[in-house]
Amino acid sequence: MQGIIRRRASGFVIALCLALGCSSSTSNQSPAALNGRLEAALGLTDSDKRDVALVKVAEDAATAGEAEVVKKALSRVTDSSKKDEAAEYCALKLAKAGKGPEAAEVAKTITDSAKRDSVLSKLAKG
Repeated sequence: MQGIIRRRASGFVIALCLALGCSSSTSNQSPAALNGRLEAALGLTDSDKRDVALVKVAEDAATAGEAEVVKKALSRVTDSSKKDEAAEYCALKLAKAGKGPEAAEVAKTITDSAKRDSVLSKLAKG
């Protein structure tokens, strides 16, 4: 019985580590590495932990300029306030990475209209 618990616990730790990134240098991750982390995050069954992992993947993908990973990760975040905060961060990071159209697309997913307008305004000003 203890062996089963240890295997499950270690499997969970590995999945969480992959999703959140074990390295401190996540901004230079390849699309393949980010997609791997995304898949690991999506495999988490606890919705709160999954949201935290998905937000981290989205933020790291935005820093790396990987808009598709950002959009995929954010689309699966269930907590709307976490999603809105992450979408704001990601939109601004994507804009800094020269991905203006993708940044605007991410900003338009923000459900809070005041926050969405604020982010879109920042994007429009450059």
